[in-house]
Amino acid sequence: MKVKVLQIVNSVEALNKLAAQPMKAVTSFEVSRNLKKISDELAIYEQSRSDLIRKFGKEDDEGQIGIKPDTKEMENFQKELGDLLNIEVDLNGFKQIKLKHLSKCELSPMEMSSLEFAIQE
Repeated sequence: MKVKVLQIVNSVEALNKLAAQPMKAVTSFEVSRNLKKISDELAIYEQSRSDLIRKFGKEDDEGQIGIKPDTKEMENFQKELGDLLNIEVDLNGFKQIKLKHLSKCELSPMEMSSLEFAIQE
């Protein structure tokens, strides 16, 4: 299954909430496997994002690296971050969860929307 990095980033909170919900063992296993695959991609994204912050940011007096708003550096950072978020990645082995298997889970419409790629009707 191919998804954009943005979909992964937007789904993290809802996936973590879903993982804390009671469900049958088979569904729980599938959700856990999917979380692992997403976590691997998310770690790569976070490293790349940190690299961009170091690339465009400046160190302050406390040793923290940041990018000042309304600067050319912020503009360049946002452009490259947007490019990063639009990369399509292949989640080999990712298995969509059937909606009927999540009937006892409580998720908001916004959370369900962020999980659209992960759920099959």
